[in-house]
Amino acid sequence: METIMNRSVLKEIALDGGLCLLAVAALPILALLGIALRGAVLLAIIIAVALCILLYPLSARFREWFKVEAQIEYRHRGVRLARDVLLYPAHSWARWGRKAVTVGADDLLLSAIGPVEAVDLPAAGTHVERGQPLFRISRGERNVDVLSPLSGSVCESNQVLTLYPELMNELPFSEGWAVRMKADDADHDRGLLMRPPRTCAWFRSEVDRAYESARSPSPPEARLQGSVDAAAWKQLAPMFKQRDATALPTGQAVN
Repeated sequence: METIMNRSVLKEIALDGGLCLLAVAALPILALLGIALRGAVLLAIIIAVALCILLYPLSARFREWFKVEAQIEYRHRGVRLARDVLLYPAHSWARWGRKAVTVGADDLLLSAIGPVEAVDLPAAGTHVERGQPLFRISRGERNVDVLSPLSGSVCESNQVLTLYPELMNELPFSEGWAVRMKADDADHDRGLLMRPPRTCAWFRSEVDRAYESARSPSPPEARLQGSVDAAAWKQLAPMFKQRDATALPTGQAVN
């Protein structure tokens, strides 16, 4: 386990070091471009700022958009959603990287199932089609086969979760990731997933639906986790098997 973690850390250090060197090498070029285009860039900045100043007091829709876009993490009734991920209707998420796509379960699924006790991860090289089970999370008699948001082959599984499965609940969009995949057709599958800003509206409706099923109190400090009894879980479980746009609320599109 330590060897796996050390290799992962070394890879991250090497990548970060390479990016830093590339950034330093690009500084002279960027400086020259900045000098050459400073007039145009300055004018564009002035126009953009002026438009924001005009629109903010006049448009409630713009104010709402501005507030949402400024957030790194979106929260609704205590349930979190990272702003840099794409969502699959069954509540799995995907984050595109340079060489692979990182996949995990979102905070609504994890809040509903409760503190995760076990994670069953696929082996490297496993090929999965979009909408097929990719990994399983369990707590007591509850378990969910998390569906894959894309078609592809597993490059790496997060083996830390076999020792610390609760990490998924604590950091679902970072250290709690489940697998990394090589997409068969990245552009096609990416186009089928939900992306900001529509993800926020859809996610909010799903959280409200979960709270209603759990009959959980609505104050912001209330937590869905711990409020889902056996009857509520029976109602919520189908949410985590949704495969396409037909499962979305009326008026919502997948992409």
